[in-house]
Amino acid sequence: MQKLPLTLLVLLACASPSEGLVSLDTGLETDVLGREPRVDSLVVEAIDTSGNATEIARRRLPADVVDLGELPKVDTASLRVRGLDAQGAERVRGESLYAAYGDLERATLRIFLQRTGESARFPSPFSTPYPSSDRVDVIAGRYVAVADGARLVAYDVANLAPIADRTLPVEPKTVAAFDTRLLLVSDAAQAVVVDLATRDETKLDAPPGGSFAEVAGGRVVRAGAQGTYVVGATRTSNPTAKVLRVAKDGALSFVELSSARAGAGASWVEGARPRGRRREPIGRRGRGRRGRLVPWGPARLPPRRHGRARGSAARRLVRRRGGWAFAACRRPRVRGELCPTDHPVR
Repeated sequence: MQKLPLTLLVLLACASPSEGLVSLDTGLETDVLGREPRVDSLVVEAIDTSGNATEIARRRLPADVVDLGELPKVDTASLRVRGLDAQGAERVRGESLYAAYGDLERATLRIFLQRTGESARFPSPFSTPYPSSDRVDVIAGRYVAVADGARLVAYDVANLAPIADRTLPVEPKTVAAFDTRLLLVSDAAQAVVVDLATRDETKLDAPPGGSFAEVAGGRVVRAGAQGTYVVGATRTSNPTAKVLRVAKDGALSFVELSSARAGAGASWVEGARPRGRRREPIGRRGRGRRGRLVPWGPARLPPRRHGRARGSAARRLVRRRGGWAFAACRRPRVRGELCPTDHPVR
């Protein structure tokens, strides 16, 4: 593993000034900075909580220390490091999670650097055997969690190291994260919430209108402020119309598609609204909601000749992907119903 002989030095400004350190790590990759085209200089930027980036340091290589100057302890930001070649093109990039500068007094902030346009291996990989499951989610924007059977494996991208494996109370078919918690949905009509911060486990009863077995194995779709949806119709078998909604606070509720399906795709289109009458997400009647849960496919569904909402965001989304589209009906039987178009989208 290549170790960078380079440290970012921070002077923390407050009533009692102190110093903080930021270290750069290239993980299991070698010659990240020295490979052609070589990195000629490093640029360090601070990104505030609104997403605005400000350059705070620029240093030609080789160098042992890059001084980031004086930063207020109370400010919170993400540090981004960009490596530029002699022509000013970006060749290397890395970015930290958000943290208060005052935290650098107690711990060194590590930033993972990698060549742009390439895959790279993090330092300290998962313990063996490596997880082979596709039931993956990100918890609190920091932990990459993988449910591999009844084994939970997680990686801390702030400390660039795995955390201890954990045995789960169920073998989940679907995992969905919210806050520091992970919702585990099994095909045995069970669901459990595991809190990685407190290590608490809570068994849940299904909310009215459905059962966990009807959505277990369904795809997880993020819906911004609306929370998360587990769409049972994305399973390859056992057609269902049930969709489990997980609110931001963890509250569960069931909504429904207009018909039972299997093998469908699903996406959340933020701010999508067909022309004409406003329509809410599928099966929901709340007013003022912006965005729709959009299912499409599979092609084997029989075509039905309903009017299509021209120019809708759902139509444009599926046109780019190809396959069978689902667009809002002009006169849906159920408010917000989505119906298949009468021909494949080219």
